[in-house]
This record gives sequence, C-alpha cells and structure tokens, in this order.
Amino acid sequence: MRDPQENRFLGQSDLPEDILQIHGAYSFFKFFFTDEFLAQVVEQTCLYSAQKRPNKPITTDIKEIEQFLGIIIWKSLVRQHSTRRHWAAGTRIPQIADVMPINRFEELKRFCTLMLQFYQQLF
Repeated sequence: MRDPQENRFLGQSDLPEDILQIHGAYSFFKFFFTDEFLAQVVEQTCLYSAQKRPNKPITTDIKEIEQFLGIIIWKSLVRQHSTRRHWAAGTRIPQIADVMPINRFEELKRFCTLMLQFYQQLF
C-alpha cells in the first residue's frame, strides 16, 4: 500500500485574491477569456471572414464566441472520432449540440482568429 505522504502537494497553496473570488465554471472561464479579449476575437474573426469570403462574410458577437470556445473545451473533455459525432444521433453530446448547430460551429472554426499577438500584449 502506498504512503499518502508520497503524493501530497508540496507547492504553494496560497492563492491570489482574484482567484479566490472565482465561483462557478462561467466565472472561471471569464477569468481567462475577458470581454476585452473576446471583443478583439469578434472583430478579427469578422475581418478575416470578410477578407476570405467578401461576398458572404460572417457576423458574430461575444456571446457566440463564448459558446464557440465552450464547445471547444467540452470537445476536449469528450473525445469523438470526428467533430460531427458530437452532434450525431447516438453519440450526441447535449452540452455541445444544444448550444450551436454543427454548421455554424464549423463556420466559426474556419474564420475564428484568436490573435495570439493581442493576447500576449495583455501579459
């Protein structure tokens, strides 16, 4: 039998106050994906789609980008052989399929620009 002391956490357990104020999954999400960052993602995604598909650019907003990123997080937790299986009968994941249609998800995936350079400027 293993000694429980072998696996105990040895790092610093004191957390900054802003981390201690996080309550719930959405607050945790918003800690990392601020409205300022998401607004830039919306702007750059719309701009990129207008450049790549000028006859039919997409429009989006912060709420939809939050949903898109939430789906990506869920997809990382519930792996399937293909993206479409998260929406398919028999393998459907409600936390994904009930949020956004597959065609819209794939369209956002095609044009979404997370702007790594902007995010690096924040830190």
